[in-house]
Amino acid sequence: MFAVCIVAALLRLYVMAHLGPMLDELKLIQEIIDLRGPLVPVHFYGFGWGENTLLAFLAWPFMRFLHAGGLATIRGLVFTANMVSIILLYRVTLLFFHRRVALVTTVFSALWPWSILVGSVGFNVFILQPFVLGAILLLYRYVRTRRTMLLYGAAAMLAITAYGYELMLVWVPILAILWYFCNRKHVRLSALVGPAFLGVVIAFPIALFHLQAHLNYYFVDHLFFFSYPHLRATRYDGIAITGIYGGASLIGHYLFNYFAHFVFIFLAFSPLYYYASHDVFVAVLNSGAFFITDPLFYLLAPQNGLYFSSLSSLWDPFLILFALYLLTIKKTVFQNRMFFFGWFLLYPLIPSFVNGDYVGYNLTRDIIGLPVLLMLSAFGAVSLLEKAQKEFKEYRERKAAQALLAQVRRG
Repeated sequence: MFAVCIVAALLRLYVMAHLGPMLDELKLIQEIIDLRGPLVPVHFYGFGWGENTLLAFLAWPFMRFLHAGGLATIRGLVFTANMVSIILLYRVTLLFFHRRVALVTTVFSALWPWSILVGSVGFNVFILQPFVLGAILLLYRYVRTRRTMLLYGAAAMLAITAYGYELMLVWVPILAILWYFCNRKHVRLSALVGPAFLGVVIAFPIALFHLQAHLNYYFVDHLFFFSYPHLRATRYDGIAITGIYGGASLIGHYLFNYFAHFVFIFLAFSPLYYYASHDVFVAVLNSGAFFITDPLFYLLAPQNGLYFSSLSSLWDPFLILFALYLLTIKKTVFQNRMFFFGWFLLYPLIPSFVNGDYVGYNLTRDIIGLPVLLMLSAFGAVSLLEKAQKEFKEYRERKAAQALLAQVRRG
């Protein structure tokens, strides 16, 4: 594990060293610098359609009291969050699979291009993974120990994510319902009332803000110590399918987007719509970091000002398909099966709604699916290796038996 973390850290530090500041990062840094009391914005105005605040709240003490550089601070925080996520993902994988799969999952998490970028670029959504993975671990620790304080910890961690990504307001209830449904024989509903109330209290200020923003009617300008900026548009006005399609085409496009998440080749060749002037992939390419832009690592090809890039290695889609074949058709037994498949089938529900401007996986909007895809790829790789080892062992035994039989015949 230590060696995996060292390799992961070096890869991410290398990318950060060769990567210029992104436009969203520069805007976030300016918002942090402009933070003043007594009220702080629950959500930044940004470019007019808003910007999440969680990363800014975490970065502000370092920039304010330690006078740390803005870019180094926000990237340092997502780097730290990603490294913590690699360690937590090992523990989460053990909820479902055996130790070898967990170890390979951490290796893949260290090496996947998608994971590397999550630990290298100062975007708000990239800070969320340790909160989600940590909450899942606390929830399952509660199932084993019945310690109610674990539920309060999980509720707080999940509620905080709403300040880092608006869609967590939808995903968190889905995750909570899925966990309860899968563990209802071991969980008393009465034990969930207090933690659920805590989560609602923490998330209420940001939930109320987003409700007003989507209604375009601001009837509350501040709440507690939060101020509410008046946005000129919401982030999803131009990318949600409801703003692009209507009627039957709305349902059709949603289903198309949903099922596109199971065309895993998009992981190895995904059309990510980032323009060249602000594109992380182009910045890395221009830096001369050729090993990072190897065709097996990033598939970069300019196409009408847009750039195509892979989020995984070329072989990962086939490993994921092999894993699904073993876990479904072959019905391989593993722990917490229902929760795992629920996570896998439900995570595309949200990005399928907001990925209205293109097809395939999105670097940020699909972030909740990254851990489960890593686990599937790792399970496929381990199972393939075990199958190869078994076949090789059987081959050697056959050859030994044939040699022994030939020796007996000669004797």
